[in-house]
Parts: sequence; structure tokens; C-alpha cells
Amino acid sequence: ERTQRFNRYLMTDRQQLTRRATELLEALDELPGTIRDMFNIETATVMLGGHSYGCPSAIMAANGASSETKCDGLILHDPALGMGYGMLPPNGARIDTPTITYTSDEYNRGRVRYGDTTLHVKGCFHGNFVDAALWAPRVVMRALSLIIPAAGPACPREIHEQLADSAMEFLKCRDASSQHVIGGSLFERVHF
Repeated sequence: ERTQRFNRYLMTDRQQLTRRATELLEALDELPGTIRDMFNIETATVMLGGHSYGCPSAIMAANGASSETKCDGLILHDPALGMGYGMLPPNGARIDTPTITYTSDEYNRGRVRYGDTTLHVKGCFHGNFVDAALWAPRVVMRALSLIIPAAGPACPREIHEQLADSAMEFLKCRDASSQHVIGGSLFERVHF
């Protein structure tokens, strides 16, 4: 009979979150120089983003960034704030880093709010923030949505186009309340 030995490299959830945030901070420090050296392009704006479990890492990194680290903003899709293990500012908090949050129908019903502006994407389910809804047959996504929130009733292509347009405008102006950022027909600005 084989027994499993303890793996000393396993980390607690809090340690994993800290590790991911640290890796993002390292990327913030290294990527602008790498992009400049490889492509001869200066990065004017550097933002972090995340979907679901990725959001706590991005938030934690932005909150922990030194004044020398360039983090111009956060773009969050359905932030799983509960995965912050008590290490994040609370739901509805505002931080110094300009932040735009987009929520699906489910997260909006759960009253998830974060940063400067939270936009509910009407007809969007949690799975619409990933690309599967764009390439998988609609009948598959609808059937899957009976079990998990894979794809909402809104057109997946329209969701992604409006998210991309809004994020691009936010990258340009860094103002989450700008009409160019919040003006999509699927967007509903929600209040804290």
C-alpha cells in the first residue's frame, strides 16, 4: 500500500493569492521594458485585469504596487471578491487605482460592486466573459446554461464588442464614468 506524502510546495489559498499578486507586480515591473526592447514601443498605459478568481489577484497587486510600479487601472469581469480571503478591501470599496467592473446578471443580482464604476452587462452570464460563447454552437451553450451560467440571452458577439470598446475607451481616458466607457446599449450603471 502506497501512502501519499505531504507536498511541501502546496500552498494555502491565501498563499496562492499572494503568489499570484506578486507575479502580477513582477510583470508590471518587467513588461514595459520588455515590450520597449523587443518591439521599440513605449507603453503609455498599463492596466491589470481579471475574470472571476483572477480579479482578487489583480486588486491585491494594484493595492500593493509601489509608487514606482506603473499600474494605471483595473478592468474586472465578475470579480469573485469572496476569494480574497479577507485580504481585499470590502465589496463596494473604492481604491486609488481607477477601476471599471463589469458584472453578469448573476453577479449583479448578488450585488457585487467594486471600484469607481460597476456596469451590469444585461443578458450576460458569467460564462459570457470567456470566449466559449463566441465559438461553441449556441444550442450547446444554451443547454449548458441549464446547469451552469455559461451564456446569457444577449448576443455573445455583441457582449464582447461592447466590452472591448468600453475597455479600450477606459484605457485611453482612465475615467470609468466617461460616457464613452459606460455608453454601451447592454450596460446598466449600478450604484453602491
